Amino acid sequence: MERKNTSRLSAIQTCWALVFDAHAGKGDAIVTAQERLLMRYYRSVVRYMRALVRDPDVADELTHEFVVRFLRGDLRQANPSRGRFRDLLKKALRNLAIDYWRRKQSEKKTHAGARPLREREVSTPLSDEAEADELFLRDWRKEIMGQASRALARLDDRRGQQYFAILHFKAAHPKKHSKELAPLFGASVGKPMTAAAFRQSLRRAREKYADLLIAEVARSLHTADPDAVEAELVELALLSFCRRSMLRLRGAKTVARGKKRTP
Repeated sequence: MERKNTSRLSAIQTCWALVFDAHAGKGDAIVTAQERLLMRYYRSVVRYMRALVRDPDVADELTHEFVVRFLRGDLRQANPSRGRFRDLLKKALRNLAIDYWRRKQSEKKTHAGARPLREREVSTPLSDEAEADELFLRDWRKEIMGQASRALARLDDRRGQQYFAILHFKAAHPKKHSKELAPLFGASVGKPMTAAAFRQSLRRAREKYADLLIAEVARSLHTADPDAVEAELVELALLSFCRRSMLRLRGAKTVARGKKRTP
């Protein structure tokens, strides 16, 4: 069942990707960037809606409705100064789910011969909202890490490096030391490697991955402000991967500001 849902989710995402491509170049830069972000994190959006309504078919229908509204421009006023994009998504999806259940409950009462319910009289079955919020945060974190990993793999392809491969090799053998891993990794890539070379490559791979994590978080926020990026890394429990990279980012920003002040 999970495989079927995942396959359907991928098909829906592909469909909307085509729709967004058709709108490429239209609208302002922020809306265009948000469209791209929505596609990058579409799976997290769908899974969050499914966690809220507990019905995959209804969740997919409501997510479709949300995307239609998004394309129509209902969220055009959203911008980085008003909060994080993922918070915007979560609030919009939650409101959509609440409206759906209110309509359903009101329809049931009407069909039973009772008067239509007023909005304040309608309860919503989002009793597991905290659980859904936690799921959304975990999914968003997973997607952030996945996007950074894919970016690292693409970078390796362009530059002929093996950072992506060495990180995954180390992750597959977490308890082995460099002396054990170096010959094994060397054999897997067809190139002899010493323990010192393995350690150095692993360190560089982690640094590059951390840089890409920061870049992905900044993209999701529509800002490279170090304070905002670091706060998001903390909330996503990703700062431990990126402490050195954040220090370099802050240092670079300080240097840049200093140059601007120099007459």
